[in-house]
Amino acid sequence: MPPVPAAKLRESERRSHHRSSSSSQQQAGKGAADALAATGTTGAGGGAASGSERVRVVVRCRPMSSTEMDTKCKNCIVMNNEEGSVEISSPEKTKKFNFDAVYDWNSTQNEIYTESAAPIVNSIFDGYNGTIFAYGQTGSGKTWTMEGKPTSELQGVMPNAFEHIFNKISLSQKSTQYLVRASYVEIYNEDVCDLLGDDHKKKLEVRQIFTDGGTEFYPEGRREVDVENADQLTELLHKGSSVRHVGSHKLNQHSSRSHAIFTLILESSTPSPSPGGKPIVRQAVLNLVDLAGSEKQMKTGAEGERLKEGAKINKSLSALSKVISALTSTKENTHVPYRDSRLTKLLMHSLGGSCRTVMITNISPADYNFQESLTSLRYAERAKLIKNTPHMNTDPKNAKILEYQETIARLKEMLAKRAAGGMMSPPPGVDISSAPELDIDSEKQLLEKEKQDEIAKITSEKSATVEVAALFYPFTIVLDTHC
Repeated sequence: MPPVPAAKLRESERRSHHRSSSSSQQQAGKGAADALAATGTTGAGGGAASGSERVRVVVRCRPMSSTEMDTKCKNCIVMNNEEGSVEISSPEKTKKFNFDAVYDWNSTQNEIYTESAAPIVNSIFDGYNGTIFAYGQTGSGKTWTMEGKPTSELQGVMPNAFEHIFNKISLSQKSTQYLVRASYVEIYNEDVCDLLGDDHKKKLEVRQIFTDGGTEFYPEGRREVDVENADQLTELLHKGSSVRHVGSHKLNQHSSRSHAIFTLILESSTPSPSPGGKPIVRQAVLNLVDLAGSEKQMKTGAEGERLKEGAKINKSLSALSKVISALTSTKENTHVPYRDSRLTKLLMHSLGGSCRTVMITNISPADYNFQESLTSLRYAERAKLIKNTPHMNTDPKNAKILEYQETIARLKEMLAKRAAGGMMSPPPGVDISSAPELDIDSEKQLLEKEKQDEIAKITSEKSATVEVAALFYPFTIVLDTHC
């Protein structure tokens, strides 16, 4: 992974032992509130999986916004970074939750990536699928967490992951070859659209396939782009985000109106340690998911199209909640309703499947949003009980890197043979080691003789046909053999 400066590590250590208070929230000021800068990290597993492992759940609380401060909202959140606890209070009750890690309004983008997201990205190099997704109410900072701003200090999980992947590739053994592909889709009003396609409004069908790992769903016809560096991935992210559905309402001037899934497919091929052995091929998928936020119409003031969008968003998030409830149910043989929405179909392997998953729950500190933050924390508490069964994807049948390697090898051989004036390689199993060298001039003469013999044969056959026909017809037939 990218090296972290010592100063940032020391800063991370200080923050991890810092107990936040409501007074520090007020000191953060309006500037920090409107440019949410948060991060976090925990040592999630990055080695080989053995059996099942829990979905990792972390909570991030943004600073108080300028609007919340102007309207005299009070802080209802207390976070203890050392304990990994969140305490939410109202005049009537106080509730405490514990998570794998918590990040308050003083944390940074680099922290949350280094501690909570980087281990998932590391594991895809071992062939493990991974998912990192942000959840929370509208305006809680999900898109900021995932995308951030285009600077080294403020960029979010996605651009940090792009740099991490290509930094790791550049530091890997030269004998290992990599292929990276990307796609970017959104789920808007329950329709899946390709944000990288020529027509980003075209609706894609979600198809079901059966693999060795079980049932999978995928958007048929989505565009996958081969990339060679982090800048190309960032360009694709910006291209897709520029056409993603967004809108404004009372709680958020730049509200995501769709769920977005940026998918990276990493393939690697390493020579076998045994002489003559097959190369070791691994393939892993990394899903970076920015969910649209749950919302209440009475607070957003949404009308018309915005109201319809909000209803669709809440419906798909409700389906996601039912999937989480089913996965954490103590009843035997509980049905998991993945098919209830396109979102849950596409996240099937991320929740209860073969992925390593981190859920970043975003909340607001304002008492005005007490109920929404409490609901998000309860939702996250249930998700913490989900167990996935990650497995290493080796020698995948659909690995593109093998196809590319074979094509390149054939082209190189053809070029080499042409340059040497020789023949193309024979079919597999044909031994030409004892064959005589090819005489190009003799071969040309032979081909020319075969051509002349063929012309003479055709001319002779035509002459014979004309002679037979003349016996039966009382007129003269003239054959021009030069036509």
